[in-house]
Amino acid sequence: MVARAYGPRDAYHEAVGAANRELNSIRGAGFGPLAGPDDQSWRVVFTGMVEDVLRDGQRRQVDLGWDYDHVREVIGRNAGSLDEVSDPRFVEWDLFDNNVMIRDGAIVGIIDHERAFYGDPLIEGGFAATQLAALGDPAAFMRGYGHCQLTGTEPVRRRLYCLHLALIMVIETVYRGHTDTRQYDWAREQLTEIMTLLGCQAR
Repeated sequence: MVARAYGPRDAYHEAVGAANRELNSIRGAGFGPLAGPDDQSWRVVFTGMVEDVLRDGQRRQVDLGWDYDHVREVIGRNAGSLDEVSDPRFVEWDLFDNNVMIRDGAIVGIIDHERAFYGDPLIEGGFAATQLAALGDPAAFMRGYGHCQLTGTEPVRRRLYCLHLALIMVIETVYRGHTDTRQYDWAREQLTEIMTLLGCQAR
């Protein structure tokens, strides 16, 4: 058996995974925004977050390629998996490459924390690629995080979190006034893929 050689990019993603795990070790009193209000139910908080996004989309009549109420039904059918999350943890939620500061090959800072909240660590961006191949290979991040594979209800929860992310990426293009359709088209593809993983027939 030949040992795999890890390159600088893998080492970087491992370091991000380790940093993300350290951030997630911070416990909160309840789920929700850092400054409150909070709730003891992650299901209530997360489904509320998704509903806020859906209402934004409906307000501007953004075409998702899916009926809005059908998306709500899919979330409702799978929301029971969220009840397994009982320990509110600090979630950075925007720990992507452009927010990681590197010096001399090491992470020296993480910026842009306005999206942080107390929730399920599995919602972190580094786990998204476990369900959406277009986001890359999650192996190095997960190795650094110390989470080898998703088990139990974790894949279902992660698909719900990917659905939430895809909805944001589709709907925000209208609010941000994008002049081309590249992000919209790409995000629509991801939305269709994750809806299919959640048991829906592609339209």
